[in-house]
Amino acid sequence: MEILHRIGTIFFLSTVLDFFAAQEITKFLKGQTQCSTKCKSGYLITSDTCVFNYEISFKEALPETSSLILEIREAHIEVFNPLITLNVMTDCTGFSKDADFYCTEIDSNVYIITINANELSRYSQAEIRAYTVIVNQKNVYSDILAFPQIFDPLNFNGHLKINGKNMSTDFCNTTIDVRDLTLEFDCVSAAKPCVIEMQVNGDTVVKQSENHAFFQGKYENGKDVLVTIKYSACRLDGKFITISCSVFTGLIQSTPKDNSNNDIAIGVTVPLACIFLVATISFLIYR
Repeated sequence: MEILHRIGTIFFLSTVLDFFAAQEITKFLKGQTQCSTKCKSGYLITSDTCVFNYEISFKEALPETSSLILEIREAHIEVFNPLITLNVMTDCTGFSKDADFYCTEIDSNVYIITINANELSRYSQAEIRAYTVIVNQKNVYSDILAFPQIFDPLNFNGHLKINGKNMSTDFCNTTIDVRDLTLEFDCVSAAKPCVIEMQVNGDTVVKQSENHAFFQGKYENGKDVLVTIKYSACRLDGKFITISCSVFTGLIQSTPKDNSNNDIAIGVTVPLACIFLVATISFLIYR
C-alpha cells in the first residue's frame, strides 16, 4: 500500500510539473486591438482599419505539427467555434494584405497572430481568442478580444419626408401646391454619426453630422425644384448614398367667385321684362 501511495504521489507531482512546464514554454501576451475610424460608434468595412494582434512566445523550438487555432463566438451564440488553424512551421511566413488572418515570426520562437477585421462584417460584435495545440502539452489559451460593431456604409436606410409626406427613397418625385418646400431626412441603422448633405437646385443648403436633417425654403410657382440628398455613415469623402427628387411647385389657383345668385336674378328678370313688353304692345294695338 505504501509503495502504491508513493507511486500515486509521484504521478500526481509529475502531472503538476508537466502542467507548469507547459505554461512556461507557451505564453500569450495580452491581446491588442488597433482600430482607425472617423466613426464615434462602430466601424466601416473597406474604409476603416481594425486589426487584432496576439503575441505568443515559446521557450523552445516547436514540433512541426504545432498549431495555433483561432476560434470565434458570434454575437448571440454561447459557444466558441473554430475559425482557422495555422501551422506554426509553415503558415507563419509573414504579412499578407489579402488575408483575413496571418501569422508572423518576429523573433526566435516568438510569433504574432493578426486578425484583419476590415472584411469580416459578418462577425460584428463577436468575440475571438487563440490557443495552442502542441504535442505533449496542454492547450494554452489567450485572452478574449471583442470585435466592434461593423457596418457596410452602403447597407443602411433613410427616411425622407417632403412637406410632411413620407416618400420612397427609390422614387420621390412629387408635386406640392404651395411655394414652401420642407425637407426632412433621418438616417436609420448606421454607424454614428450619419453625415447628411442636402442640395436644392445644385446649391448645398444643409451639411451636418447628425442623424436628422431639416430644411425649409420658398421657391417660384410652376417650377421643377431638384432635390438631392447624400448620406453616409461617418464620412462623405468615401462611399455615400444619393437620393434625387424632382419637386414641382404647383400654381396656386384663385377661388372662383360664386355668381349663382346673380344668374338666378338675371334668369328671372329677363322673362318678366318680356311679358311686360308684350302686354304693353297688345294694349296699344287694341286701344
